[in-house]
Amino acid sequence: MGKWILGSILIVAEILTWIYAPALVFLGLWFVLPFVANHAYQAASDQRKNSKNIILKLFLLLFIAPIGLSITLGLAIRSLIVEARYIPSGGMEPTLQINDRIVIDKVSYVFRTPKRGEIILFEPTQALKRGGFENAFLKRIIGLPGDKVEIKQNVIWINNQPLQEPYTMSGTTESPSPDICRSNYVTMDVESKPIDPPIPIYLSQPQTIPPGHYLVLGDHRELSLDSRCWGLVKRSEIIGQATKRFFPFNRMGRLDKK
Repeated sequence: MGKWILGSILIVAEILTWIYAPALVFLGLWFVLPFVANHAYQAASDQRKNSKNIILKLFLLLFIAPIGLSITLGLAIRSLIVEARYIPSGGMEPTLQINDRIVIDKVSYVFRTPKRGEIILFEPTQALKRGGFENAFLKRIIGLPGDKVEIKQNVIWINNQPLQEPYTMSGTTESPSPDICRSNYVTMDVESKPIDPPIPIYLSQPQTIPPGHYLVLGDHRELSLDSRCWGLVKRSEIIGQATKRFFPFNRMGRLDKK
């Protein structure tokens, strides 16, 4: 059609969408294809004279079909492969700020076990559900199955060795009181009920993590509602690993970089 500049722009736009916002690729095609179809129709003057229903054919082929395709593939990608999430609270500061947008990888843990230091998305535990929480949580893995974990002198100790944690807000970790654990925990999504009674894993005494369970903490230890108050996360409750931040643009990048 001689529209090579316009075509090049559309191709670059789709490539950038695949890289930075894969969930929007098919939504982009939904809007781009009718635009391209209109140009094709305007260029096909002879065909337009010979075929009265060409507009209907192009509409059905290039507009209606991508809607169904985008919905089907979008749901499949979100449920099985990757999904985008936003951060509603400050429990993972300074690593993750409120309103950050991140990518959750749902595939990696199918082939390997979670590692210490990784940030995971997980379904609410039974204790959290009793507190009124329905949305998934995002915390950092600190204790692995079989680890002996305790808080000593405001430092996390793993198997009798102090854990170096450069990612925390204050560099210290305290054992919260039962009253703090029972307090309401407010985010942009939900104002919870008190967690009563809490599951007291305060780590004032050494705790050995059983098989198939993980101890998770937020990076903002003074603010985070985490394993210290409600217990351990089961392997079956883990949804995936937070791997990348794609918004805001000035802080884009992988989350596992120091």
